[in-house]
Amino acid sequence: INALKELHSQISKKSKEKISVIVTLPDDNVYIEVFGLPQVAGANLEEAAHLNLQMISPIDFNNSYSDWQLIGEKIVDGNQLEVLGAFIQKEIVDDFEYCFKEAGFVVVAIECPAFSLSRLAIEEGANVENKDAYILLQIGTNGLGFNVIRRGNFCFNHFVPWQSVYGEKRETSLADFKNIIVNEIQRVLKFYENHWGGQINNLLLVSPRLNQEVSQII
Repeated sequence: INALKELHSQISKKSKEKISVIVTLPDDNVYIEVFGLPQVAGANLEEAAHLNLQMISPIDFNNSYSDWQLIGEKIVDGNQLEVLGAFIQKEIVDDFEYCFKEAGFVVVAIECPAFSLSRLAIEEGANVENKDAYILLQIGTNGLGFNVIRRGNFCFNHFVPWQSVYGEKRETSLADFKNIIVNEIQRVLKFYENHWGGQINNLLLVSPRLNQEVSQII
């Protein structure tokens, strides 16, 4: 709360001014699932999507916040609407929202870096075409995020926490780092081929360091 109050003071000299914010929480707090709905569900899309969210939720639905958005269509047993669902535990959101409120902020939306970076790439990225598919690889402080952008929509997230890479050693060799990137990219490519068909030939890299090394690995 003190850190947020300091941030508030840097934005506005009025301590009581309410400042609207979008809060980005780490990918490992958010569960993302893609599901299909028949075209006939379009007339009652909100109800159909909410019902499916309850059915596929990987965590206790009563103790979670969830939302969804359309990401396209898929031809399987007739055309289906493809929907992206996201879930997070209420306790995590409520704790953060309380802290922001105490510091004079109004939380208007909560999302994970996968959404934020994908939207930035889609709207502002150089040479990002809606007709193409991309892997957006984010090397962050808490792990590796492998995100798929397809036809102008974020549609898949695979997160690998650093702990699963280096275990209790708190460090990893360049060889191990290389292997984890290669193996996880291959896993994402295989998932994409099985789910949507075709290949991904483009990759966007977001990394604070080791850009040259990672580019060579890729």
